[in-house]
Amino acid sequence: MIFCPKCGTQIKENVSFCPNCGEALKKQLQLSPSGINQGISTGIEVSSKQAMLTTDLFRSLKAGVYGVLFSLSVNLFSPIYVYFLPSFLAVILVMYLFRVGTLKDGLITAYTTYIASDSILSTLGLALLFSENGSYVWGGTIWDVFLPIVNLLSALIAAYVGVLIVRKRKSVKTIEG
Repeated sequence: MIFCPKCGTQIKENVSFCPNCGEALKKQLQLSPSGINQGISTGIEVSSKQAMLTTDLFRSLKAGVYGVLFSLSVNLFSPIYVYFLPSFLAVILVMYLFRVGTLKDGLITAYTTYIASDSILSTLGLALLFSENGSYVWGGTIWDVFLPIVNLLSALIAAYVGVLIVRKRKSVKTIEG
């Protein structure tokens, strides 16, 4: 058996394309008797578990980047500031779309979305002040002080809810299919 270099799916040796992601296969990786994938032409050794972890990490980060884009678009084009709600919904949406089904991967997606979105929005706000030659005077409320803690907790909750939705989707597909 060989493994797809793109998604890590275990596939038959005589297949030209991965049935999971459609990647063209070049017969580079082969399972050795010791259970280690050995790159025939490259000499690189990668265990199947390492390949799956890498694939899951990249999928989680990719979902997080799409979550950032969705969250920023809602935040920037919304007439009111809705605190953590765009990031919360973005995390759940991209976890559903990318089928991020473990809490570990969901947390990677959630924190990528939250941290990057908050950083970009803060930078844009300060850049706007700078461009207007305005001085930064904090006139916030107690809510603004606790918002980072609320963001941290809501990211955790979003990851958990996303995992529940993805697992429910997978179980429904299994029953129907």
